[in-house]
Amino acid sequence: MHVALDEALTLVEKNDERFQEAELHRLKGELLLAELDNHAAAEELFVRAVEIAQRQESKAWKLRATTSLARLWQRQGRREEAFRALSAAYGAFTEGFTMPDLVDAAALLESLNDQRMRAEFAAGIKYVRECIPPPMDGLVSVDWRYLPASTLGGDTIGYHWVDGNHLALYLVDVTGHGLDAALLAVTVSNVIRAGSLPGADMKQPDQVLARLNDAFQGEQHGQRFFTIWYGVYDCVSRTMTWAGGGHPPSIVLLPGKPDPLLLPSSGLLMGVLRGADFPAQSCRIAAGARLLIFSDGVFEIFCEGRATWDLDACIAYLAALTEREGTLMDELLEHVYQLRGSSRLEDDFSIIEVRFR
Repeated sequence: MHVALDEALTLVEKNDERFQEAELHRLKGELLLAELDNHAAAEELFVRAVEIAQRQESKAWKLRATTSLARLWQRQGRREEAFRALSAAYGAFTEGFTMPDLVDAAALLESLNDQRMRAEFAAGIKYVRECIPPPMDGLVSVDWRYLPASTLGGDTIGYHWVDGNHLALYLVDVTGHGLDAALLAVTVSNVIRAGSLPGADMKQPDQVLARLNDAFQGEQHGQRFFTIWYGVYDCVSRTMTWAGGGHPPSIVLLPGKPDPLLLPSSGLLMGVLRGADFPAQSCRIAAGARLLIFSDGVFEIFCEGRATWDLDACIAYLAALTEREGTLMDELLEHVYQLRGSSRLEDDFSIIEVRFR
């Protein structure tokens, strides 16, 4: 086969009959891949085939050569280059989409696009995770779990010391799914962490939420709205002050008591109405108590399109674990998997567990 192709290319040069020149280079590249797995030589031949076809203004030979090149780049992990090159070659056609070469190119484009989306999804998860602070131990210990939905939701988790005595804790849940929702959630969290809210005392949850609400109106962010629970713990007075916008209540598990304390969110969904109020509430936190802050992905569980769990059932489940040692989050997550019948979640599973000594 090598000899035949070399003879054909020799005839091309001798007779200056170049109609199939691009295809001959492409076939030689495919042969080198099949017999020797020689990527470098094959790529050189495919690129030459593309250049010849382009010079001859042959869309058909260019598409075939570009498909071979894109498939090689896909094997090498160069998916973005492959997608761009093949998209351009395929986009030159306006008809004939049932022809074998066009069907082959379309299938490869779909495969490359799926891989690009998976890569973007993985990068989005990595970015969100890296923006969440690490667990901490001390008089107040904080840990968390963040398991993204199969389509990446808009949750993020945050906590930081406002000063030496005040610890801020917050969970943001942006409506919808996708990278845009995740990026908005991280942006809101970063604004909180940086204290970039002019006129707001970061120790006063009502002020923080009022400023966030005005700064992130949904009409200015692609009709994305969000819920939030924001609390500040005063280590000296052992007081938790909190406010919420459209978010599920957080719960405090009290040692020796069967019923948890609910810390409800009484404000509107964030970003809907400019100038809205977000009333703050306070309570004292007993030594040995455990605070759980979570998004609706923890308790809105569906299996085969049917709701199998709700907030009341979730609170009752957690209340039954009050006296357990160690973190409760992994047991809760395993229970959610069982209810769901799968480890693939429809919404982000995001939860903060805070233990007070």
